[in-house]
Amino acid sequence: MILSIHRNMKFDKQMEFLRNSGGTAANALKKAEEIIERIVSKGRTSPDEIGRLTKNGELRLKHGRKYDLGSGYRLICVHRGYHLMLLYIGSHDECSRWLDHNRGFDYSINYKNNEITATREMSAGDQLSVKDNRPDDEYEKQLMKKIDDKTLRRIFSGICGE
Repeated sequence: MILSIHRNMKFDKQMEFLRNSGGTAANALKKAEEIIERIVSKGRTSPDEIGRLTKNGELRLKHGRKYDLGSGYRLICVHRGYHLMLLYIGSHDECSRWLDHNRGFDYSINYKNNEITATREMSAGDQLSVKDNRPDDEYEKQLMKKIDDKTLRRIFSGICGE
């Protein structure tokens, strides 16, 4: 159930960038605005009921939700109690980089200034190896099934300049 929505300081700038980009970016922004409007109008609604979540969910962000906006765009937010914090909106790759960069942060509301605050949580789980701590391994396995040796050789020969 969501009673209040908070936006990260950069979130409005990201929305404006998508709006100015036009095309599929603008369509994704429209879907994000519809999701936000549903949250505002329905109030006490489960986040799963207000928009299409990505198939694999989001494990890199505590209490994270990642909505699929179509055409490779995502809306990243955190649901804590009665609060929904809108943190990032962008392409799949941009969102993946943002999530990797913000892995291990816990987001909450600072009630003194009504802003979103991020604190880094350190736990015994942070000592895991890189492979054990990567929720995208399944996604990468699926991609690797589609790439054969010939394609890899062409890619890497172009990078190496051979």
